[in-house]
Amino acid sequence: MKVLLFVNVKKDKDMSLSSEIINCMKKKDVEYKVFKADSDQSTVLLSDLNNMDAVIVLGGDGTMLHAIREVSRTGIPVFGVNIGHLGFLTEIDYKNFAKALDKIIDHDYYIEERMLLKTHDSKEIERLAVNDICVINHEPGKIISLSVFVNGNFVERFSGDGIIVSSPTGSTGYSMSAGGPIVSPMASCIIVTPICAHSLTSKPLVLCDTDKIKIEVEEDKKGLAILDGQSKIDINDICVEKSDYKAKFIRFKEYNFFDVLSKKFNNNIGK
Repeated sequence: MKVLLFVNVKKDKDMSLSSEIINCMKKKDVEYKVFKADSDQSTVLLSDLNNMDAVIVLGGDGTMLHAIREVSRTGIPVFGVNIGHLGFLTEIDYKNFAKALDKIIDHDYYIEERMLLKTHDSKEIERLAVNDICVINHEPGKIISLSVFVNGNFVERFSGDGIIVSSPTGSTGYSMSAGGPIVSPMASCIIVTPICAHSLTSKPLVLCDTDKIKIEVEEDKKGLAILDGQSKIDINDICVEKSDYKAKFIRFKEYNFFDVLSKKFNNNIGK
């Protein structure tokens, strides 16, 4: 078995946790390469992914978002090992890695596929997002006026702090904080959520996953599109739709989204 160990070196500064995982893989005769992600913009070379069976991500949800964007075009599944706070995307705590590795080697897991978003601007440069694309004023803190179109049809124009276009996976992130709905990550939809709109009628929209969304910034103004809270693009307009690629997660039978939701929000959902 061959894996790429994708490490957030800001969280594992001395590589001590990575060393524990590497030693564990050596004992199991797992071949590996190590990729050190020192920023959200670190890029994995395709040559590093050749013949890899899996990508093991050591970090938190932010590291998972980065890794998925990097590898999803290859179809290689990812497995999240958490060294931060409880996350929605990581599968286990690093202390349980040895047992998890045995399951992966024995193929005692299933692949969970989730929808990704793709976006392109007027320059036709295509990018992927796992959670969301947020459009705000190029000058943070200032109001922005936006027009929203779905499948070429005008929906609304409003002023506010911005807008979020979210995947089902991203519904528990920024979109939820802005008043958007929590959606099952396996749902087939796209969520559009205004941010502090100066309007009583601007509400979140839940659209079909085949819909194509276009957001235009008011004339002579510049907007800033932020993908997964990490990658930034200067825009005048931007189009968002479902990607043909999927995020692939290695999951164990014990994983349950609603259990994670319950723990995350400290309530009794699912009990």
